[in-house]
Amino acid sequence: MGNQHAATYTNLPYGRYVFHVRSTNAGKVPTDNTRTMEIVLTPPFWRTGWAYLLYGLLAVGMVLLVNRVIFSFYKLRNKVEVEKKMTDMKLKFFTDISHEIRTPLTLISSPVDHLLATGQLPAPSARILTTVKQNTDRLLRLVNQLLDFRKIQNSRMKLYIEPIGLGEFSRHVCASFESEAAGRDLTFTFSDLSDGKAVWLDKDKTEKILYNLLSNAFKFTPDGGKISCTVCDDVNNIDLIVEDDGEGIPASKLSVIFNRFESSDSSASRGGDARPTPVSSQKGTGIGLSLVKELVELHNGSVFVESLPGKGTRVTVSFSKDAEAVKALPQCFIAEAYNPGDPHAEPAVAKAQADKTVLFIEDNDQLREFLTGVASESYGVLEAGDGETGIAVATERQPDIIVTDLMMEGTDGFEVVRRLREEIGTSHIPIIILTAKTELDDKLRALRLGADDFLTKPFSPAYLMARIGNLLDRRKELHGRFAASTSFAETLKGGIEVKKGISPSDTAFMDKLIGYMETNLENPDLRIEDLADLTHTSRSLLFKKIKSLTGFSPVEFIREFRIQRATELILQGEHSFKEITYMVGMNDSRYFARCFKQKHGITPSEFKAKHTP
Repeated sequence: MGNQHAATYTNLPYGRYVFHVRSTNAGKVPTDNTRTMEIVLTPPFWRTGWAYLLYGLLAVGMVLLVNRVIFSFYKLRNKVEVEKKMTDMKLKFFTDISHEIRTPLTLISSPVDHLLATGQLPAPSARILTTVKQNTDRLLRLVNQLLDFRKIQNSRMKLYIEPIGLGEFSRHVCASFESEAAGRDLTFTFSDLSDGKAVWLDKDKTEKILYNLLSNAFKFTPDGGKISCTVCDDVNNIDLIVEDDGEGIPASKLSVIFNRFESSDSSASRGGDARPTPVSSQKGTGIGLSLVKELVELHNGSVFVESLPGKGTRVTVSFSKDAEAVKALPQCFIAEAYNPGDPHAEPAVAKAQADKTVLFIEDNDQLREFLTGVASESYGVLEAGDGETGIAVATERQPDIIVTDLMMEGTDGFEVVRRLREEIGTSHIPIIILTAKTELDDKLRALRLGADDFLTKPFSPAYLMARIGNLLDRRKELHGRFAASTSFAETLKGGIEVKKGISPSDTAFMDKLIGYMETNLENPDLRIEDLADLTHTSRSLLFKKIKSLTGFSPVEFIREFRIQRATELILQGEHSFKEITYMVGMNDSRYFARCFKQKHGITPSEFKAKHTP
């Protein structure tokens, strides 16, 4: 067209085209000389049908792959969940069984301890019972391990840390293995290269760590072998090393040695119990070293094992010397902040008090019979087979102290403590809880409800009797404080010893009595019935309550209060003796003088002369 001799086409779809062209003459009239040319526009390969087919196949493949990955992921997650549930069920089962084992274990260990404590057994019988005790203790350690696992799994394991000289601490633990070493001709050595440096650790958990390591070393080292325990100072850590020349661990086992419940028929699995035994061929349970690893890591430490079959094993536990880092761990608490007393410390032996009565609330008939039998040698005893009966007996008979089981059908020990503390007639009675449960939360809950002591099964009968005696002695000391007091009100505001002897509800009870006495001090006709009406109690219950808390009968309590107030007035020096006699509600001066001398050992005039400058 015109002077152009080219045709341009843009954005033509791919396909087959025919280009027609014809010329014109000089007059620009088209001529009949049309020519054609076939043009084929082919797409690039990636836009061909084959390419789209390939794209479709790839898309289908990707969908299938994604589905397979997702399926595998969910299958793997389901497998992990199933394994976790299986582990949870296994641990829960063992935990429940462990709690149940503690009561019969108490019925084994407590009578054995009681018999051995008499010292009157023939030597062969004593040796047999000693063996029974050793294996009972071993079983108890295994039970405690299972319970510790449950706490760790539920993130309920807490560490109560304090600075510990690991060298000296380890020396004491190792000492308990010396007799085992001597009996099997083992060379057992201990070395402290830590220069007395301390690390922040939980004593109880650290003892379990070392006990497990030594237990395995003794178990898998043949008689005549060598075992060593070394504490050394590293740059950033204090290392605890236990080494033996025993059977060793196969390389295939080293990667799984700390796995929970990992054990095999080979004794080299080393997942053993926490108690040394001379039987080297005994199979492990698969929890000992796993517990060690868990406890070490709770302390922000690490554990490493080196071993060669037939050559021996070396286990290194490293504890960090960075005190601030350990204190900052969420599971760690400073031991001084929680100080309920050492549960393993033997209390001072208290004297038996035959005039005192102990109530045992225990749903296991055999254990209750055993406890009442032991206690009856020193105290009067009452018993109840369940919580409701125990509360009724305590309310009616007013025992001097109550010992109750925690886990009982129906009304459990928590409910027993709560209800007894809420009732004015029983809130003053000391309560000891016996339980198979070891969780700290349970102990704290019981103490907050008002329990005075908490003993874990199994326990020594002598230990229980000492605890009972100590609580009764503490109440006698409280009586002594009131007897020597010049002011009941000031005595109630006294130190921690007084607070331990009186519950908050009993303190309120005493405050109410003292306030009423202050208001009605000049009334010579003040009667016991007035105090009973004030506290909404019967005369007999008021007598037991005041007697238990102060050591005085209600009549003695009123008289003592009057003399205390008279003493204060004499020291003020503003009134005559006759005025003071009437001011404290006593109409007879001679009776007043006699009561005053009974309290102070001297007459009112002698007392005034002695204290007047």
